[in-house]
Amino acid sequence: MPILPVPLTAAGIIRGGMPFSRPKRLAEVHGLVATLRARNATMHLPEGSVERAVSFGLALLRARGIVSEFAEGIAVVSGQEALLTYSAASVLQRLAEPRGPGELEGPCLTLLRAGSEERATHPT
Repeated sequence: MPILPVPLTAAGIIRGGMPFSRPKRLAEVHGLVATLRARNATMHLPEGSVERAVSFGLALLRARGIVSEFAEGIAVVSGQEALLTYSAASVLQRLAEPRGPGELEGPCLTLLRAGSEERATHPT
């Protein structure tokens, strides 16, 4: 599944924290793109440009009422945090995938298997 501008931008907002200024968001998304490229992710960047992908992603997130843009930067509209997280899920999931056999990166969720004391570990 290719990485698209809206999930990429949403992931950058989540990973970058608030306030999310233009230089900060471009640096954060460039970092995400570098990590995703290292993992051989297929990405759809308009005209091959991270900047255009962020502009396009922000325009759609604003149009959907998920974020607002102020002089200080981007802010998540109150009550839209879950929708922003949903929008970013495909990218965040890809970033949490193991890099190789037996290797997990990022936070993990440990679950008990039904009816036993055996534990299963899954990336969150």
